[in-house]
Amino acid sequence: IDVLDGLADLDEPNPYGVTYRAAGALPDGPGSAPVYRARGEITEQQVRTLAKALGLDGKPVAQGGAWRIGGQDGSGPTLRVDRAAPGSWTFSRNTPGTDNCKGATCKPSGGDGPVVSEAAARKAAAPVLKAAGQDDAKLDASRITGGKRVVNADPEVGGLPTYGWTTGVVVGASGEVVGANGRLAEPVKGDVYPVVDA
Repeated sequence: IDVLDGLADLDEPNPYGVTYRAAGALPDGPGSAPVYRARGEITEQQVRTLAKALGLDGKPVAQGGAWRIGGQDGSGPTLRVDRAAPGSWTFSRNTPGTDNCKGATCKPSGGDGPVVSEAAARKAAAPVLKAAGQDDAKLDASRITGGKRVVNADPEVGGLPTYGWTTGVVVGASGEVVGANGRLAEPVKGDVYPVVDA
């Protein structure tokens, strides 16, 4: 709705920025919808399942408000998972001489081969996404960063797309997962509230 019709008639620029008008009828939406929230604690078994998918051995160690596997000496693969929901987690292969990754941002260590195909990256990411509960998520493997391919998984919650709930898996030139991050908690359906229309 243009609240500045007078200014528009004078061909003056809108001091509040661009104004948009609907060209036709807007679709009807629901009158109410539930709120989804991440609640609870991440279990040691959830961490073990994710670690196994990432090729990590060892027992998760509770360290402050997080679970941790590996990386005690500052090198080697490391998985860190927040114990409280939403259970944010990060994985870094961090093996000297091969890759130096942190989350979904990686820097090439030199001598990187060709970037793996989207199909190969999806295949490498599949066990990790399954362990993270994102195997049904919408995937995008088109992004390349630092000579590595990133597979981003965006799930639906309550039949609707999400924003900010992406699981990212970074696949190196050898086809190995070298970095990843996401959230382990599954959003739980809460109270229903009226929805405000456009």
